[in-house]
Amino acid sequence: MTVDEAAKVLSPIPAKSFPLDYIPTSLIKLCSPVFSELIAYLANLSFSEGSFPKTFTSAMVTPLPKKPDLDSTFPSNYRPISNLNNISKIIERLFLTCLQPHATSSPNFNPLQSAYRQANSIETALVNTLDYIYTSASHSLPTILVSLDLSAAFDTTDHHILLTRLEHSFGVTNMALKWIKSYLSNRTQCVAMSTTQSHFIPLSTGVPPGSVLGPLLFSIYISPVGQLITSLGIQHQQYADDTQLFISIPPTAPTYTVQLFSNLYTGSK
Repeated sequence: MTVDEAAKVLSPIPAKSFPLDYIPTSLIKLCSPVFSELIAYLANLSFSEGSFPKTFTSAMVTPLPKKPDLDSTFPSNYRPISNLNNISKIIERLFLTCLQPHATSSPNFNPLQSAYRQANSIETALVNTLDYIYTSASHSLPTILVSLDLSAAFDTTDHHILLTRLEHSFGVTNMALKWIKSYLSNRTQCVAMSTTQSHFIPLSTGVPPGSVLGPLLFSIYISPVGQLITSLGIQHQQYADDTQLFISIPPTAPTYTVQLFSNLYTGSK
């Protein structure tokens, strides 16, 4: 990574700081020429050794209400967001500039995953789904649509499966794979609300939901789901861990169409 590349990554980041930040983000941005050189050196040292700095593997989780009108006494009504060290996220972003184009250009990456990809967004996911429904309606065919939402998806990502998939399905090997393994290892987190903070506990699974790399790694982790759905003749659209399944119902075989969804649930054809 060059100093110019580090400066380019520093430029758009918001000047927000969190308790785990050793240096205020506003100061890093204000002194960008100095910090760009330091961060480029640190990133290159980390990448060349295949080792993510252990001092950056702790996260402070801040529970945020999913909706303002939900009952605040139920933990399930909160969304856990990991606040990470700012320099950690900058190094992640530098690594992402190499990993993202490699992963998303792979034939094993789900082309119907609209999250965390350039030129894709929630709008492209909606357009794809609505286009299918409207086209079916124009042929007088109703559409069955089922929405799936994985519970605690980011928190339950299995590291061994993820690393195996990166190596064998996406061709991430050698020092790059070693670096990702180091990035996932020895992570800890605590939970902070108001003035109260829990103890730090070790994590054996999951990718940090507030991280830069986590969303792409999760998309790689669940990439075979799209292949399974397609193999059963069902259309789908994904946005992160949200999946929509949809299929037109031919008037001659409505029962068979419904059975396809049942087959997907049981994992058989």
